[in-house]
Amino acid sequence: MQLQIIKTRYRQLHVLINNAGVFLPKREVTEDDIEKTFATNYLGHFLLTHLLLDMLKSSAPSRIVNVASRHSGIKINFDDLMVEKTYSVLRAVGPTKHGLVMFTKELKTKLEGTGVTVNSLHPGLVRTTLLKDMSIMMKFIFKLIPHVTPEKGAATSSYLASSPEVENVNGKFFSNKKETAASAGANDPVMNKKIYDLSLKLAGLS
Repeated sequence: MQLQIIKTRYRQLHVLINNAGVFLPKREVTEDDIEKTFATNYLGHFLLTHLLLDMLKSSAPSRIVNVASRHSGIKINFDDLMVEKTYSVLRAVGPTKHGLVMFTKELKTKLEGTGVTVNSLHPGLVRTTLLKDMSIMMKFIFKLIPHVTPEKGAATSSYLASSPEVENVNGKFFSNKKETAASAGANDPVMNKKIYDLSLKLAGLS
């Protein structure tokens, strides 16, 4: 319904910023039996992007911005994508952020020549209430990591959404408004296509 309202109310869409996330202390699933962290942090972004892709293309030049995270050392476990075997917050969240970078890389190859660009970014650990339901131990661990204000956390997203400096930049990963190397795992075109194709099926788009 909300999607139809957007398409009815607005004739053009020049910027889509995908930024939603949860840190769940216990494993939960959606009504479609998708693990909720994966659904919220990754698959929802994937689905929304594709549902709005025609509108973005017809409005070109336009931009897609995926708010991800640093992802060095993180891998997608295709044998346990829904974290059923051994659930923990970090096992659930890390791969979703890595997946967004992989999705960005693969989508870039499909957007060539359309006038639509897609980039991902690390916003920093932002001072919000996202961790309010975490255990005392997890809160203590995250408290040791330097936090940034919501305004600073949004700076790179705003930069990628509006700056003429990145008008034609496509498929890159940014931090502090600067292009940063993505991990080796996110630069593997075979794995990027694998998560993309699997996501099409999970989102009911194939």
